[in-house]
Amino acid sequence: MCFRKADVTPFPDKEKAKNNEALSWLEKPFKGTFDGGLSPGDGMLEWTDSIGIRRLFQNPKTSEVREETITIEPGRWPLEVGSSSHYCTWHHMWDSWGVARWPYGQPYITLLLTYVA
Repeated sequence: MCFRKADVTPFPDKEKAKNNEALSWLEKPFKGTFDGGLSPGDGMLEWTDSIGIRRLFQNPKTSEVREETITIEPGRWPLEVGSSSHYCTWHHMWDSWGVARWPYGQPYITLLLTYVA
C-alpha cells in the first residue's frame, strides 16, 4: 500500500516539527506522528478504520500470479523515516507484524506487512 503527495519528502530527524507538518497531508483514516528516533522507530502510522490491501501471490513452479484483497483492522505500526537497516525492518516485521517506511527523497510512505492466512 502506498500514499503519495508531490513535493513532500522527509526531513532529517532533528527537524521534528517539519516532519510532523509533512505527515499532516495523510487523509483519514491515517495519521502519522514523528518523534525522531525514539523507540520503536521514528514515529507511528495509525489508522482508525479497516483498510483493504491488495496481495499478490506467485506460484514458483508456474509463475502464475493471483491476487486477493485482505482487510487489516484498525491499528498502528512503527514509522521508519529516512535511512533504515534491513535488520530494523525485519525487527518491526517480527515484533509489530508491519512497518511504515518513508525513505529520504521520496514523496510516499509504503506499508510493509507480515500476513499469515
